[in-house]
Amino acid sequence: MGDDGIAITVAESLKGKLIKSNFNVIIGETDYMYCIKNIDKDDFIILIDSTYLGLKPGTVNCYTLAQLKNSQHYYKPLCPHSFSLLHHLMNSSPLKGIIIGIEGCRFEYSMEFSEEIKSSFENIRREVYDLILIKTN
Repeated sequence: MGDDGIAITVAESLKGKLIKSNFNVIIGETDYMYCIKNIDKDDFIILIDSTYLGLKPGTVNCYTLAQLKNSQHYYKPLCPHSFSLLHHLMNSSPLKGIIIGIEGCRFEYSMEFSEEIKSSFENIRREVYDLILIKTN
């Protein structure tokens, strides 16, 4: 879906570096049940996802899970079939973790990122990695 895949690409590109720094990396994509099975109750969760908040494409933003739960950007699913890992975490307590959002601009059936995302990939990757280190120290 175009820029919607940026988080997975960033996570895959950082996986080796994060594992060497003692992070457990789970790339669950849409399989939230797989993720839940691999998360312990006391874990600090770092979610990376694409966003569409009207920001400049490639902008990296960060919210605590608690902030997100109380924000206008969090939506509650209408039926059980639309649950995600984020919805599960919003109903867990305590909420320990962050979500790192990467602003996209083109969300359509495409196997390629927009030019804005392609041209800023290395900056996005660096910002995400730096945020992970800052927020976990």
